[in-house]
Amino acid sequence: MLAAYACQSSPPPIPALPTGSFSPVVRAQLERAYQSASAEPSNAAASGEYGVVLHAYGLDDGAVACYRRAIRLGGASPRWPYYLGMISFRRKQYVDAVIQFRLAVERAPSEPAVRLHLADALASAGRPAEAKTEYGRVLDANPQAAQAQFGLGRIAEAAGQPAEAAQRFQQACKLAPEYRDAQLALAKIYRALDQKRQADEAVARARDLDEVPPPLADPLREELVAADRSTQGHIRRSIAYERSGRVPEAIQQLEQALQVEDGNLTCHLNLIALLTRMGRFEEAQQHYRRAVAINPKESYSHFYYANALAAQSRFPEAAATLALALELNPQLTAGQILMGDLQVALGNKTAAETHYRTALASKPDDAVANRGLGLILSERLHFEQAIPFLQNSLKEPDPQTGRTARALANAYRSTGKSELALQVLSNAESDMILRGTPTQRMLFDRDLAGAKRLGRNGVK
Repeated sequence: MLAAYACQSSPPPIPALPTGSFSPVVRAQLERAYQSASAEPSNAAASGEYGVVLHAYGLDDGAVACYRRAIRLGGASPRWPYYLGMISFRRKQYVDAVIQFRLAVERAPSEPAVRLHLADALASAGRPAEAKTEYGRVLDANPQAAQAQFGLGRIAEAAGQPAEAAQRFQQACKLAPEYRDAQLALAKIYRALDQKRQADEAVARARDLDEVPPPLADPLREELVAADRSTQGHIRRSIAYERSGRVPEAIQQLEQALQVEDGNLTCHLNLIALLTRMGRFEEAQQHYRRAVAINPKESYSHFYYANALAAQSRFPEAAATLALALELNPQLTAGQILMGDLQVALGNKTAAETHYRTALASKPDDAVANRGLGLILSERLHFEQAIPFLQNSLKEPDPQTGRTARALANAYRSTGKSELALQVLSNAESDMILRGTPTQRMLFDRDLAGAKRLGRNGVK
């Protein structure tokens, strides 16, 4: 049936070369693709590739014509129906999206991302039973596919099965804690189940997350994304690489973007941050100077370079550079937190406290600011004041969990709450085993053993 669809009727004509304001790089790319398709009008691949270039720059009408032309010329690639299905889905043309994605799945049955698109289209087309089947097949091929669990959760929710929906959304969040839509969907279900505390916690987790689904390997889509050679295309790919932990590739994309548009401030800013992560500090400094030359009043130039200096333990220089950022933007919460850390390193605890409190005024749940302030108060023996800040910093495990747990346990012991000291150390033990250095583990084990002795002796 799908093969018959692919061959029906005559192919649409090759779209005209688009006019408009394009960079020289993009204009040349469009012209090459158009000329190739025009020179070989019966070549399905040439028409399809022209569609890819049009699609990459948001010229969807022309891309649709090219993809339909490639399919009807007998092109066997899964890319043409897959990309056509993406456009149809975005336009809410779900019936056509299902047709296209089914053809793509037929041609690429081992690609879970293609099947996931089919499942989403079936669900949107009001065909939940078929959608459930396809989501299940996605999970069979890739049990880590959080989007498939999310899709099954939506189907269960629509069917009036909140318990099933909650289970699916919980699994999606477990597989991908950064999955904002899943966290919000879980909050909605918790409210329907009258579980207000859990709902509020899910909303809090979602608050700082981007509206981007977790990555799922999709080589066909990557080919489409790679066709965008504009500055913004390189930046988008850089962000995607960075999110998946591929920092060298993210840097490369930004460097390529600067070949298209050397004066792009965003590229220079992002390169300062990424090069710092890779320890390439001299290159980071070059981009800092370039960014300042482009816009001296951009606070993030100074903030990112202050991080580079701090990473080299050049604390006085880092504080001076960061002061420029905070002078331009006092509301830069991350800058206030970093300045707190720098003042601690410089021995200025009073100044550090001021910066941590400023940060917490705008971001009360920030773990780093809570920890910094809690540790300062503990050192001053203000244990009752320190406890809530240290508690807030332990909500999510991080590399400082062991140190924070020890400080909180000490605060509990010093205020006569030894049972709570044992509890907090026991809760942090597994994280310390995974993350702690030998010295950190030795100190942690010493404190935990002491807390257990006090517990056995009945000391409160």
